[in-house]
Amino acid sequence: MRDLSQTKQNWFRDWLFPKWGQEEWNLNNATKLKFQDWLVASRVIWSSPIFWLLVSGGLALLIIATWISLTIASPTLPGGGTTPQRLRRVFASTTFCLVCGVPVIVLSLALFAQYKSSDIAQYKLGSPAASDYLAKLGVIAHVAQEPLAFFSGISIWPSEMLRLIALMLAIHFMIKAGIDLRANERELGERFSLDPLLPKTAFRWQHLGLGLEQWRTKRSDQSAQEFSAQEAWHGYLCRNKFRPRFIRITVLFVLYLLFSFIIYKLFPPAPAPARGELAFSFDKLVIFLAAIGMIILSFYVVDAIQLNSNFIRMFAREVTKWGDAVVEKSYRSPPLTEEELSAYNEIFFVAQRTQVVGRLIWYPLIVLSLMIVARLSFFDNWSWSPGLLTIYGINACWAVGSAILLRRAAEQLREATLNNLQLSRVRGRAIEDKRTTFDELITEIRNLKTGAFAPLTEQPFIRAVLFPGGALGLLAVGQRLLDIF
Repeated sequence: MRDLSQTKQNWFRDWLFPKWGQEEWNLNNATKLKFQDWLVASRVIWSSPIFWLLVSGGLALLIIATWISLTIASPTLPGGGTTPQRLRRVFASTTFCLVCGVPVIVLSLALFAQYKSSDIAQYKLGSPAASDYLAKLGVIAHVAQEPLAFFSGISIWPSEMLRLIALMLAIHFMIKAGIDLRANERELGERFSLDPLLPKTAFRWQHLGLGLEQWRTKRSDQSAQEFSAQEAWHGYLCRNKFRPRFIRITVLFVLYLLFSFIIYKLFPPAPAPARGELAFSFDKLVIFLAAIGMIILSFYVVDAIQLNSNFIRMFAREVTKWGDAVVEKSYRSPPLTEEELSAYNEIFFVAQRTQVVGRLIWYPLIVLSLMIVARLSFFDNWSWSPGLLTIYGINACWAVGSAILLRRAAEQLREATLNNLQLSRVRGRAIEDKRTTFDELITEIRNLKTGAFAPLTEQPFIRAVLFPGGALGLLAVGQRLLDIF
């Protein structure tokens, strides 16, 4: 049987704050003071050299990492980027988030797990002969009696740490996705001479369906088979605003939450393997918040991918007018006209946009992988219910399915573009320069392997599915080996 003695139960707290138990004992045997717990915590923290050494070392590493990152020029920013731009890039990086957030979560939760542990409660319990002994004994049931152990398979706290890290990453990934998408919008605007500024429009309930069939913000004076790239880009940016996206995500979230509630009631999960009411309550709160963060992140990514899929389908239906500046940058006019170069510009515009959008599929699957790892029996006696497997499975399939549809829409656009270029080549066969230029365009588009046009084995959604699956498989093998030996 594993040793769950109180001495080992508080090993982390006693190592980090050696005087904690003594200070608690002194205060409990003295006159009752106001803010007693706060006095204990502040006095112990200020007198702990190990705590301040850890804080100083962490700050030093953080400053070193920030300084090194600031000295690295960004290839995506003009001139490598200014110092404020590089600083924003550092703060938005996943590495910075993990370096700063993971130690804070681990240390904070470790202290929380041992701050009100049962050996502190016994100081207040008194003698068994006392009249209020049983009443005080009931108080201990509300105290965190869950031991803090990382690799013994008896503690829920490592799982809670992973769930809090998953919640932190879900919030970070949504912020990072917004920053990356806006940066890509500015880059595309400069490269394709598109105005990135959106006209201010009042909110209408029609925004609920933005991103579906109708794309143009206003009717063009041209024929129904032609539209301006500037007009289409503004239509896309309108649907990419916070308010329309917030409405779409909220509707999906409410419906999915209702579905999850029904599944939860039909297939209720087993109780958490926790000890003490505080540990049970904390586990429920953390699981709820982490699940909410994961679902919202998934819908954010799904909405961004579906919006781009609809944008690509719009290019396949009509001829896009890109303007003289974009035609000149292609260095193929003459001999080709603006209309003949339209499909070529569409392909490379989509490739550069989906190069950023396609990577978003990693985010929900990384968070989902952490949620799955947190329930491994390697940490505690966790169990899986059919309802939980259903909710997690649908969440993953929805995100991966959206990425598959994005690639399908891109490949359909490439196929339609190649057919149009082949037809234009046949029509212009009498002009040698045109025929040669068409051959160059056809070869270039066929060999394009960027963004959604990359081969299937290089698609982000394929790698995002295989990587967590392989990692979980290795964890399962490692856990089995530990059980054997």
